[in-house]
Amino acid sequence: MRNGHWTGFKGVMSEDSAMTEGMGPVVDRSREHLGYADTAVIRLRRYLLDTVRAFSEGKEPPGRRADLPIGAPYAVAATHPADKPWRELGPTDEFVD
Repeated sequence: MRNGHWTGFKGVMSEDSAMTEGMGPVVDRSREHLGYADTAVIRLRRYLLDTVRAFSEGKEPPGRRADLPIGAPYAVAATHPADKPWRELGPTDEFVD
C-alpha cells in the first residue's frame, strides 16, 4: 500500500481475483429484510429471476441481439483533451497518450 496501491494488490486483475475468490459461500437471503433504500437490489433480483425463468421456457434473453458487435470486445485506457467531450471521441487513434 505504501507503493500507491491502496488495496494492497498490484493491478486490477489481482484485485478482481481476490474479490471473486474471497466471497465465501452463497448466502441464504430468504430471511433478509430489504427496505425502501434497497429497491434497486429488489428490482435487479426480480429481473434476473424473471430472465432465467423466461430463458428456461425457450424465450430469447433480453439484450441479446444478432446485430451487436460482440465478437471482438475491447477496452481503452487513455487520456484525451479536457476540452473535448468523451462522447465525441471516435477510434482510439483520437486519444492522446
